Amino acid sequence: MGGVVRAIVSPLSLIDKDLGRISLQIVAVAAAFIPGGQPFAAAAALALAVLYKPKGPKPEQQERSIKSSTPPRIGAFGRVRLYGAYILYVTNEDGYAVDVWAYHDGRVDFIERIYLGDKQVKLNGSGFVIGQENGEFGSGNDTIKIGTRLGLDTETAFAEVISRLPGIWTSNHRGDGVVTGCMISKPVKAKNYNDVYPTGGPDANQMSLVVRGRRVFDWRDPTQNISNRSTWKWSENAALAIAYYYLNHNNKDWDTHFAPTLSYWTAFADDCDVQMAVQNGAGVFVDDADSNDHSFELTSVEGLTPGKTITLAAYGINKVVQSVSGNIVTITTSLGDDYRAGTVMRWTGGGTEARYRVALAYKYTDQHKVTLGNLLAACDGMVTPRGDGALIPWSGRYVEPDPDDAIGPAEIITWTMDDGIVDEDQANVVSLTYLSSDHNFTSVDTTAWRDEDSIADVGEKSTSLDNSVPSHAQARRLAKRLLDKSMAPYRGTLVLNTKGRKLLGKRFFPLNITEAGTTFFAGPAEIVRIRRTQTGVELDWVRANPNIDAWNPATEEGEPAPVGARPAAVPLDAPAITEAVAELGDSGSSARVRITVDGFDRDDITWYARWRVTTDTTWNEQEFSDIDPGASAVLLTNLVPTDLAVDVAVAYGVGDGRVSPWSALETVSTSTSGLAPGPVTDDAVSSPATGQATIAWRDPTNSNYSATRLYRNTVNNFITASQVNGDMLGSLGATQVYDDTGLTAGSTQHYWLVTVSQSGVAGSPTYVGSVVIT
Repeated sequence: MGGVVRAIVSPLSLIDKDLGRISLQIVAVAAAFIPGGQPFAAAAALALAVLYKPKGPKPEQQERSIKSSTPPRIGAFGRVRLYGAYILYVTNEDGYAVDVWAYHDGRVDFIERIYLGDKQVKLNGSGFVIGQENGEFGSGNDTIKIGTRLGLDTETAFAEVISRLPGIWTSNHRGDGVVTGCMISKPVKAKNYNDVYPTGGPDANQMSLVVRGRRVFDWRDPTQNISNRSTWKWSENAALAIAYYYLNHNNKDWDTHFAPTLSYWTAFADDCDVQMAVQNGAGVFVDDADSNDHSFELTSVEGLTPGKTITLAAYGINKVVQSVSGNIVTITTSLGDDYRAGTVMRWTGGGTEARYRVALAYKYTDQHKVTLGNLLAACDGMVTPRGDGALIPWSGRYVEPDPDDAIGPAEIITWTMDDGIVDEDQANVVSLTYLSSDHNFTSVDTTAWRDEDSIADVGEKSTSLDNSVPSHAQARRLAKRLLDKSMAPYRGTLVLNTKGRKLLGKRFFPLNITEAGTTFFAGPAEIVRIRRTQTGVELDWVRANPNIDAWNPATEEGEPAPVGARPAAVPLDAPAITEAVAELGDSGSSARVRITVDGFDRDDITWYARWRVTTDTTWNEQEFSDIDPGASAVLLTNLVPTDLAVDVAVAYGVGDGRVSPWSALETVSTSTSGLAPGPVTDDAVSSPATGQATIAWRDPTNSNYSATRLYRNTVNNFITASQVNGDMLGSLGATQVYDDTGLTAGSTQHYWLVTVSQSGVAGSPTYVGSVVIT
């Protein structure tokens, strides 16, 4: 399992309102690995300190002490698991262990799960942990009592702690504005200790919480008010989290930095909410389920819709979904057997998820650029100041550049450009992680993103991307964008004059680098970094890919990390192309590729074909779901460019969601040189002057067209007609006129036009008509 070391500890200073001073200072215990934290290595010290001890302790009373420096405050967006910082850590004189933690600065929306150590636990109506079947955490459901607080502006002290530690913990220890939790563990006889605490007692069962993090302001919701936080709502939307961070941590204000560009922020938030098709889904049972159950809670329901077939992965048993409400799934028939919590359900295709969500816990001591960088990375986003200081955001979506933003020789002072990527700097395998609710909100690996063509050329060149996102599909979409951008064949720097300041606040722009009549680059470019200067602007750019948003879940999404006892799927063999030929339309006006491939005698095969111009890096994919089973399959692509070399490959999927590797590459020429071009159009003949005939026409638009020949005869017979002039070169779709002079007045002349290809292949003659010479 991939990942990085992350430590999440929360700060808290509980104020004794009567004394008007700090009466309890938080100290911290750092977890070895905290999912949902910043995706970079973080270190935290483990130490002990005595915070409170009863007056006049009896000799048999044990003190547990933890010492540590004051930890930083913690914030969280989306749905994450938080580990706490100890506020209180003591064993009372009656043997009860009392622990209190702080988790998060500011209110969270909801506490969804509670863990003791690595075990998720449930509470009964009195707040006691329901013991496990093996006796862990007690068999009487009265061994461990837990309390939590959401972090309201005015909170309530834990009554259960006050009753255990009167005079030490009072009603003034509320923890206003801080998410807190307490655990009171009653003493256990020595003979039962290992059964109740098999991992080592309360010390080894530190409490962690899965929370829906900060409530954020969504200006699109008319019920929310920027000035009234009580109207704000929880959301995983990456754009709303970024706006929150700027407003609350980065000294930005609404009227100056957001209101003037609110249309951009609305488009940003809407982009993050766009529903993306999901191919592979999985969730695990939160609780044990009985054979008669029709409804159960799953950790994840992304892509799950009524009517979909779901499979108990380890058993191969299929069920049909009747309804989905939150994370509660109801099926049309009972389970038919008992299943333990953690049993895996899997499903394929048919659902959606929001494009860009975030799941991030951050420390207030982290640099702003680190936290903002991680939030922006969750949506491939960019935020740039406009000339007036207002912030303009861009989501990870290609936007056609505004022609008015074109940059060319008139704006460029100096430029540099890299053409291609040297082998040692290439990356073609991106290892990915995401925060998985199916794995107790830990960071897990998903299918690496691979550029097979580059791998074939230079071998595997690996890099990694640790994502603060809650789904494997989103991680894969981000990896595609990252690799395309980092391996863009053209990139460079520009120093622009004052005219270039029109790019402030922009992300994409038309770029033309031409010098001494040579064009080095012409096309859409993406701004990576821009800086205003005294004389204009300086910026770094990369080639923008207009096709980057194309996404085929069946072939690009990959699979989520395996859960539990899911049997390993047998990988499919790559298919073999037996023939690939170009099918050219009339006169070479269009082309397709007909691909013949070894087939399968099974009904659940779905074929996929992809093509690209050989010099390009982006593939165009097509699905064929209606191909009959048999020894071979014939796939006809959509239209492809003519007069180019086109690469094609095929893959197939089967009914259980597995997809094969792509076949070996085949290159097909769509040259039209062997075809005759189409005929002329708009042809006419007249005699406007003595002894002269004037012939007019429009050249064809076929890419293989080269020239036109004119033929003349005194009778309507092309076979005996004579060519009037040599081959007359033309341009695609251009209007041409030819004056035929020196003709006998009163004679009748017949004319024909014949188009000729670049390789000299002539088309059929077009009879223009006859004319009596003036």
